[in-house]
Amino acid sequence: MDAEKYILEPVPEEWDMEFESFVENMKNSLMMRAWISELDEERIMEKYNIAPGGIRSKMQNADWLLYGAKELVRTKDMDTENNKVQNDLKKLRLRLEHGIKEELLNLIKYDQIGRVRARKLYDYGIRTRKTLER
Repeated sequence: MDAEKYILEPVPEEWDMEFESFVENMKNSLMMRAWISELDEERIMEKYNIAPGGIRSKMQNADWLLYGAKELVRTKDMDTENNKVQNDLKKLRLRLEHGIKEELLNLIKYDQIGRVRARKLYDYGIRTRKTLER
């Protein structure tokens, strides 16, 4: 995948002072993407050289930023485009909180169902409240 088209800023040259910060931000972005893609915590810590607890810490910071973005959108005109953006940000916050793909959002809202259990249920074909109650 050609990721450069998604980068909103020009990539600094290796000798620029901003390069180290840029690389750290890219690493954090990739780590968060791995988390919401349900990659195992141990593998994320190993791959991105993150200490135990580091994932949760970074997710809390990202949650705060997403909440702020959602509130900024909310204060703007309340047309259907803004409602869609608000819903997308709400979904992303839940995905970051639980470390899940979007397909599991219906399952994690129930007590006693977290990341692992939701994935197992989904893989066994249990994807809605109706199938869960059977």
